[in-house]
Amino acid sequence: MIGERIRRARLLRGMSLQVLADALGDISKQALSKFETGRDVPNSARLLQLAKILELKVEYFFRPVEVRLERVEFRKKTRLTKRDREAIVEQTRDHLERYLILESLFEVADAERRGFAAHSIQVSGPEDAEEAAEKLRRKWNIGFDAIENLTELLEDKGIKVVELDAPESFDGLSAWVDEKHPVIILNRNKAGERQRFTVAHELGHLVMDTAKGADEEKLCHRFAGAFIFPKECVLRELGEHRKQVSWQELILLKEKYGLSLAAMLSRGRDLGIFPSGVVTSAIITMKQQGFWKKEPHALEREQPTRFDRLLYHSLAEGLISLPKAAELMVVPVEELEYKLEHQMDA
Repeated sequence: MIGERIRRARLLRGMSLQVLADALGDISKQALSKFETGRDVPNSARLLQLAKILELKVEYFFRPVEVRLERVEFRKKTRLTKRDREAIVEQTRDHLERYLILESLFEVADAERRGFAAHSIQVSGPEDAEEAAEKLRRKWNIGFDAIENLTELLEDKGIKVVELDAPESFDGLSAWVDEKHPVIILNRNKAGERQRFTVAHELGHLVMDTAKGADEEKLCHRFAGAFIFPKECVLRELGEHRKQVSWQELILLKEKYGLSLAAMLSRGRDLGIFPSGVVTSAIITMKQQGFWKKEPHALEREQPTRFDRLLYHSLAEGLISLPKAAELMVVPVEELEYKLEHQMDA
């Protein structure tokens, strides 16, 4: 078990065997491999050295909870190296292990009991994806107006939302822990509107059962647009037919619904409101202005808060000690202590 933990810690930091061996300085790549495969066991001094190099607490190597991350699918066009992918998976597993340790202190209803049903909506085409978004809104009884905080909504439904520092080419992915905990993983370095769309896109992966041969990514894009900006809202806000695009109008709608300008243009085209030529021209303008990758009027990011709320709840009730809380939050004890002492300063 310790050997597997060492391997995962190395992947977590995106390091090769040789790089880690060089950082340790007094061990060969081959000897380090023996630790990882269980053919040799490191002593306590070596574990402390590994923990320091890998920027982890030594308790990591003895953590009792281990999660199986399943059905992890990176988007086909995501330009990530194998090492980047491994690091993202291990960062996710590390966070979820700490998350489940906290949840084990409480009687927590699983996602299904909180209104989430996996792959419950059959989808074969764009109209089905549109209808799937409407069905989910009805099932969750959230109406058809703007969703103020999409991340908070999903956390309330039992979907764990995890933020990571990841390469620019990574937006997000969805996965499952032990076949019963749905998870959405996000790149915390993206703008708010990009984050919200990714959350809705990955929600589509979790709830839709797409037909064999269908382009699942495109269907999840359609689902995301429809879930954030429902058809009846689009028609109410933009009208049934338009000849031109008003940028200021779209900016105001972006602030109201939390959907990017590019996604709103696609939404209007998909629903037959904007002619394809108008949308194409608008997209060319955005690219010329440098707004395709970084839009103006960026929205604030939504922060997942449930993990922190569970942690502070546990501390307040004396369910965990301060050092344990710091370990789960991955911060020095002194930093957490200072935060608690000055929590009312803001």
